[in-house]
Amino acid sequence: MFTAGIGEHAPSIRSAICTRLTWLGLCLDDVANTAGVDRISTSDSAIEVRVIATDEEAMIARHTLALTRH
Repeated sequence: MFTAGIGEHAPSIRSAICTRLTWLGLCLDDVANTAGVDRISTSDSAIEVRVIATDEEAMIARHTLALTRH
């Protein structure tokens, strides 16, 4: 699973990481990776790889709010 700024917007980094994981049976779909769709592994990949959109500012706000309530 790839998230956040680099994970969501850097297909070259995702590709470099996934290339090192082929020994696990991971097969990257280069077209899907470049397009930035949510599933970037092939349908026959032993490992499913996804790109998950995140809202980092909202998470920071939630954690800050939780800390201030204690």
